[in-house]
Amino acid sequence: MRDNYYHILGLDNFASQSEIKSAYRRLAKKYHPDKNSGDPDSEEKFKRVNKAYKVLTNPAKKPSYDQLLKQQIAAPNSPNYAPRQSHYTTEKRKYTPTAWMLARVFIIAFIMAIILIPIGLIYKSSITSYERGMEALQKQEYYQSLNHFDRAITTFGGRAVEAGIEGGKICIYNLHNYEQGLYFVNRGLEHAERQSQFAELYYLKALSYKGLSNYEESMKALSMADSLQYTTDSLELQLGLLHAFGLHEFNKGEKNFNYLIEHNIHLQTALFGKAWCLQNQERYREAAITYSKVIEMDPSHAISYYYRGLNEISYYDSSAACQDFANAMELGYYKAETLFKYHCE
Repeated sequence: MRDNYYHILGLDNFASQSEIKSAYRRLAKKYHPDKNSGDPDSEEKFKRVNKAYKVLTNPAKKPSYDQLLKQQIAAPNSPNYAPRQSHYTTEKRKYTPTAWMLARVFIIAFIMAIILIPIGLIYKSSITSYERGMEALQKQEYYQSLNHFDRAITTFGGRAVEAGIEGGKICIYNLHNYEQGLYFVNRGLEHAERQSQFAELYYLKALSYKGLSNYEESMKALSMADSLQYTTDSLELQLGLLHAFGLHEFNKGEKNFNYLIEHNIHLQTALFGKAWCLQNQERYREAAITYSKVIEMDPSHAISYYYRGLNEISYYDSSAACQDFANAMELGYYKAETLFKYHCE
């Protein structure tokens, strides 16, 4: 037998069909005339590879060829073919303990770099977004500021809690968008760690619920802020407003406003709130006196003239009531016009 087709394909004798096909594809690609134009050796090798492949994949020719090959191998004078050279080896390499240690150190350092570098970049991104939000807030660009604060929270770390607090304040105090305020507050609570942060966020949560007329949830949030030792003055004011104008618990509201009046805190608001509570408890003379204190502080407080007039009507001082209704109308509170026409004309 002149040629060993298995060796032409770089295979051991009697290799499997999958090995034959794989070797053929590799060698046909390597020696194809289109890739080796002008090289007669490559063209000849390509022809030999094709011939070997056709014989070894032909169901009729391969058995006969394999039988002849077995006889040739068994014959004493059969030529000895050099074993196929392999570019790979199964021999295990032996490494020193130092090499193994260095490899482990490298692998650990590589994994830590993969994990820590993105985290560091995200953390920095949160801080940058928060700082840009504060810059936009100083320019009163509220919506732009909220976008930056939202990014600061979404990328976590850095300034997520502070972004939640500032975003909540903008929505509540500047935009009066209480649903969005609740969103920022709840996101801030997800990242809060210190007691002062929780207290501030629960207070803002109470304001959001109050703005949404959900007074029960607002009261729960205020209770949480109180348990976390939030500022008493602010709590008393919000509790007074809730009791007086939301829950209609006027006796409790009066107590809250009395605390503020005694400590000279939010005095005008506290006096007006107390007068409202007294009025709704049918303590009309006390209410009128308290509205008078508001007017002394702010002579342009039209609504206080209006409500003082209502209380004066209740204890039959029509002359004073008509003057208060007239003052309220003059200051632009036209709701007083109906009562003026009814009681005074």
